[in-house]
Amino acid sequence: MSVASTSAPPRQVTLRIPLPTGARRSADAEPTQEGSETVDVPTVVSKRMPTLKVITCPYCGGLDQVSPKAMSIFCKHCRKRLILENYKITSYYAVREFFTCGDVVVEKKGQVVASIRAATLIVKGNVQGRAIIRGPVRVAKSGVFRGEINSPSLHVEPGAVVDALVNIGGNA
Repeated sequence: MSVASTSAPPRQVTLRIPLPTGARRSADAEPTQEGSETVDVPTVVSKRMPTLKVITCPYCGGLDQVSPKAMSIFCKHCRKRLILENYKITSYYAVREFFTCGDVVVEKKGQVVASIRAATLIVKGNVQGRAIIRGPVRVAKSGVFRGEINSPSLHVEPGAVVDALVNIGGNA
């Protein structure tokens, strides 16, 4: 007696993703209208396989699809290692460059002395250095930021300290 599988076959769908400023199209992405600010990325969806998330390489701007559980990958376009994790800083952290495709949260007792590149940045503690962020930057009322901010948007709560050269809406 044979048992038939009841799972549905995978189906092909196309995701329409807006291109970030300065991003370039992936070689495997299907072409869209010239001058369009979106890119169509073919994706296979099934019940067994989790949906993939799309990330933008902060080095070259290329688009990649990754598993939601992935912690790091190599970019298909520039072959550089990309860290995909989100970070929560709760103590002193000093490095040359802090780089992730995820989010960075600096808690009240956290202090970062570094150049930061990330998807989003939330400052509740102290940050000193240059921040190149692809998404929003939020400085909470207990936060102190000194240095340079390059981001599409900045939200500063009353009571926060921002002593920085700020470039909003520029190429991050």
